[in-house]
Amino acid sequence: EGIDYDHDDTASTEQPQQPRRLVAMDPILEALAGIPTLSKIALQLQLDSSKVTRLTDKTIQSLCEVPSRKYLMLHSCNLDDEHCNAISKALQDNKNTSMYSLSLAENEDISANGWCALATMLEKNYFLEYLHTDASERSYHSLPTSFPSIHCRAKMDHYLKLNRAGRGKLLLADHNNDDGGDGEENDTHKGWIELLIKDKEDLNVVFYVFQTNPPLCKHVELV
Repeated sequence: EGIDYDHDDTASTEQPQQPRRLVAMDPILEALAGIPTLSKIALQLQLDSSKVTRLTDKTIQSLCEVPSRKYLMLHSCNLDDEHCNAISKALQDNKNTSMYSLSLAENEDISANGWCALATMLEKNYFLEYLHTDASERSYHSLPTSFPSIHCRAKMDHYLKLNRAGRGKLLLADHNNDDGGDGEENDTHKGWIELLIKDKEDLNVVFYVFQTNPPLCKHVELV
């Protein structure tokens, strides 16, 4: 029998291409989250979703839950709506009363639902004073495609302003004084009235204070 020298067996000798292994960043971030003395974390990772795995909701949540954490910046970390839900869940119960600043700029996968979840969280979070988004940090080099709507951003700013004015301390004092004497109650009323005087031009603040503390109407005369 003759030998076919023109036979091409290249296909049989080629090795099948192995799928690219994605890098997981979660162990590194979880290690950072586990450092109790680390009060400030600022990350701008510029993650390529074709090369790294999606950060788990648990990892993002753990970064928010450390009681000593004061500042958290997660820029370009491929955060999405589920991450926003995880952050909201971690911060709405006020267990971390130290966190005053959160920055989530340049995360293009966050939709209106994610931003709204964060705005709703602020109704119950009394200590976060700053929430930075692309809407307030637009770059001259590139315009973001993900940022809160005007209504959503206004809601965020309303509660952040109340927090900066000391809403958390006053509400905590109200809670602690439920069984207290008249002197303690008067001190709390004084705090709310001082907040009213400071922000009397902001009708949203005035409405919130009276809605939260109807008994103040007995102590305040509107001129």
